[in-house]
Amino acid sequence: MTAVIAALFIALLALPQTAHAQSKEAYVVEDGSTLTFYYDANKATHTTGTVYGINDKRIDDTQVPAWAGVYEDPNERITKVVFDSSFKDYKPATTSSWFYCCAKLTAIEGMSNLITDQVTDMSYMFRDCSALTSLDVSNFNTANVTSMHYMFYGCEKLTSLNVSNFNTANVTDMASMFYHCSALTSLDVSKFNTVNVTTMRSMFGDCESLKALDVSNFNTANVTSMQYTFYRCSALTTIYCNNDWKSDVVRISTNMFTNCTNLKGAVSYDQTKLDVTMANPTTGYFTKIGEIAYVVEDGSTLTFYYDTNKATHTTGTVYGINQKRADDTTSPAWAGAIGDPNERITKVVFDSSFKEYKPATTNSWFYFCSKLTAIEGMSNLITDKVTDM
Repeated sequence: MTAVIAALFIALLALPQTAHAQSKEAYVVEDGSTLTFYYDANKATHTTGTVYGINDKRIDDTQVPAWAGVYEDPNERITKVVFDSSFKDYKPATTSSWFYCCAKLTAIEGMSNLITDQVTDMSYMFRDCSALTSLDVSNFNTANVTSMHYMFYGCEKLTSLNVSNFNTANVTDMASMFYHCSALTSLDVSKFNTVNVTTMRSMFGDCESLKALDVSNFNTANVTSMQYTFYRCSALTTIYCNNDWKSDVVRISTNMFTNCTNLKGAVSYDQTKLDVTMANPTTGYFTKIGEIAYVVEDGSTLTFYYDTNKATHTTGTVYGINQKRADDTTSPAWAGAIGDPNERITKVVFDSSFKEYKPATTNSWFYFCSKLTAIEGMSNLITDKVTDM
């Protein structure tokens, strides 16, 4: 009888240890070139590779996870990240710097198993993932995120990035969010809610392949820092926005449009005018989303359009409908002038889309187009509102 009681007593003592050993925990295993995220009770069974706790930090940088790299010491071992199916039961509060300087990372599998409902900080998450060519984070629930600064910084080979479903209503910091995503030709941020954002410093800086941006939904009332926002976006031709970004709270906006030499909005680009005063659709570099009339001179043909495809015209010269010559501000940019006739154009075409546009003036539209011999689609030029011919 005594032996039975003793055995029961020993078994009871062992219960807390057994329960503890079987409890789930989040951890990360770097095994060869693969980094895998788990949430289960099997951490101790991983006997190969390196096992990290989800909150383990680097010794030399306590803001960065132990498995990630840093600028001076990138992780060049990892080529693939896997979110195990068990990880979908884990709710991280942060994903900050998770793949920071994983310079050889090319593939991420099981992204749907990363549940971001509770995440408040996504800063630096993919910073300097310089080998990634595509990234679909459209499943992310970002409703509670307050910081996205440097999130995709330095992802220089990304040609596809889907952030179209991001809920950014609580985000306050978007500084350098897409900085040096230099291979991206398009980026859909049209649904971004920026009402609480205070800094957009370098947000799209060095995105040198972007052709167009729709920021018409942006509310910049609380933004104090706009310097370098579109810095060196040298391929950018159009920024769609119906709003004036200038407000009393903007403290600094130097070099906001530096080297945006192909940008064509309400006025032509001027390298001496680079701050927030040009962030408007009436006297600045923005284009109103609902008033997209433009003219393309391609070879010997001048074509008038009214659509949302301005940025797709990569050959020839594209002009805003109200753009003027630098040497004669009363004449359209495509027209000629005394002493400088346009002898290139032989044909004018009014595209069918142009019939939806109602110009207020056609003054000097074909002034000194001295080689012009044909005009097609004249019925698409609607002059109901014209006061000056």
